[in-house]
Amino acid sequence: VNGYVQTWYDQSGSGNDAEQSAASSQPKIVDGGTLNSDGIYFDGAGDSLYSPSINFGDNPNTIFTLVKSNDLANDSFFLSLGGLKNLMWQTNIGARRLHAGANLSGGAMSSNQELWSAFFDNPNDTGTLHVNGTQEASGSIGTNVVGTQNIWIGAASGSGPHDGWLKEIIIYNSDQSANRPAIEANIANQYGITL
Repeated sequence: VNGYVQTWYDQSGSGNDAEQSAASSQPKIVDGGTLNSDGIYFDGAGDSLYSPSINFGDNPNTIFTLVKSNDLANDSFFLSLGGLKNLMWQTNIGARRLHAGANLSGGAMSSNQELWSAFFDNPNDTGTLHVNGTQEASGSIGTNVVGTQNIWIGAASGSGPHDGWLKEIIIYNSDQSANRPAIEANIANQYGITL
């Protein structure tokens, strides 16, 4: 018996649930009667979740994601903001990348579960990417207008589908740089990630 995700509920109380009404595009949480221990599984063939407008605003934002990928040879989008892909978390042929008009690239993604902590200062175009607690990249991510946009999880506006798992996505509409180590430690402790 398989179990699919129609709604990934927002635990913050803000009501920003991520949904997928098309059964054929729903990611899987139970596989053959067993709970996916790595999180919600996206099959790389079109699975995605979609959350209506979330206001990122023209201010600093911080996002934490716990992700694992099966496909390190192709583009894979974990998180995409807006129909024009205004802001993206992705791997580009296995390389970690943030993008908001310009590419901020890190090292090669492993096949293990990874904790990504990304900060971006919009509209000043700067960003940083930490992986498992270590800074991997910093610099320009571009100047795309972020503002209030729809969020795609597991794809970028329906393209570049992710083949792998997502377990956690935490979005702050503020600069959490000072709190980053404590937030990472909490997530790592919860899910057994080594920082």
